[in-house]
Amino acid sequence: MVKLAQEGLGIVKAHYSLVSELLHQKKLIEVLSSYVEREIPLYVAFPQRRYVPCKVRHFVDFILTKLGSNMI
Repeated sequence: MVKLAQEGLGIVKAHYSLVSELLHQKKLIEVLSSYVEREIPLYVAFPQRRYVPCKVRHFVDFILTKLGSNMI
């Protein structure tokens, strides 16, 4: 998506760390700079299998506890 934005084919919402160098090099321009996102998306991905390692299950449970169980 960043590459398409660089080629002038639209705008993209991307994390600053992905585009900071392109902004510095003036290969992209920032729009809506005063816009602040209220939610930060978080994804946890792991291979789907019958046995999920305890450390993965505990991490997912921890995240759900801290951020709320409505995140699923």
